[in-house]
Amino acid sequence: MSGLTHEHWSNLTRALDDYKGLGYRTDLACPWDALSSTIAVTLPETASPTVTLDGRSLVGSAEQRMLEWAFAGEHLNVHMAVLTPCFRWQDNIPATGHHPYFAKVELGMFKRCDDFGTRLAIIREARCDARSMLYDAKGVMRRVLGCTPDEASPDEEYLSHERAGGWLFDWHLSDLQINGVEVGSYGSRLWVPNSAHLPRHLAVELGGIVWAYGTGLAEPRATFAKNYKTGR
Repeated sequence: MSGLTHEHWSNLTRALDDYKGLGYRTDLACPWDALSSTIAVTLPETASPTVTLDGRSLVGSAEQRMLEWAFAGEHLNVHMAVLTPCFRWQDNIPATGHHPYFAKVELGMFKRCDDFGTRLAIIREARCDARSMLYDAKGVMRRVLGCTPDEASPDEEYLSHERAGGWLFDWHLSDLQINGVEVGSYGSRLWVPNSAHLPRHLAVELGGIVWAYGTGLAEPRATFAKNYKTGR
């Protein structure tokens, strides 16, 4: 396991300042936990929530808490950059920069969609938002770390999953890499409730939440990637 040094915290705060200058809201104090049922929406099938108590768990990413805000109708239609710890006990491979806990600036933009007709336009907007987040993150990492990340195509560009009483649809963009180490992932998602247990092609007609997400900066992974080939 790895803690954070002054350099790591300095990079994270510099990144937040940069995102504020780009128009993101950085003044939101994002809690470190979320309802376990909300976390289940984006939780990989091979993972489990971390430290669950009274129906709440520690977040694997601030995206999960921002999704809870969206379900409650809070902080919609605004570009956010928030800093939280991330807890992923299943990720513990220090040699590749994976740690069971770390700190990350997460980017997000969430919208409600209540009918199929407006959702198509909102999905297109979310994909554009995700692309903008990727470009913004690329520039921020270049300024903060002193090196420019490369884009790498994801393994799968579109996925759908039955999750947490609904359907989750993922549109993945390129990942960002530094020295071959992944330092950020970006994309857009749609989650629709499915209390009637409809098949996917019918459930998509229901209302739901559409959002764009992306890594603003994660430490110590970003610094690890920057120094990966230097032996530092």
